[in-house]
Amino acid sequence: MGSMSLGHWIIILIIVLLVFGSSRIEHLGRSLGRAIRGFKEGMNEKDTTAREVGEGETTDQLTYSQKEMQVKDKEQSPKTGSRHQQS
Repeated sequence: MGSMSLGHWIIILIIVLLVFGSSRIEHLGRSLGRAIRGFKEGMNEKDTTAREVGEGETTDQLTYSQKEMQVKDKEQSPKTGSRHQQS
């Protein structure tokens, strides 16, 4: 009971083709490729933005989490106003 040989992998491939069909496997491969490409593009975009900010350039766009944190900070900060002020 060692590792799987080439013959075992061929049998598994044939079973997978019979169960799922070649068109479905092709569609899954295409979808997986698009997902990986989108992930890589997102990572490159993040790296580019990080480099720009690191070089002193500012970005006008805030991420969703940054905006959310700003809203929470505003909600949690004590309200200062003219309500019931005593001198």
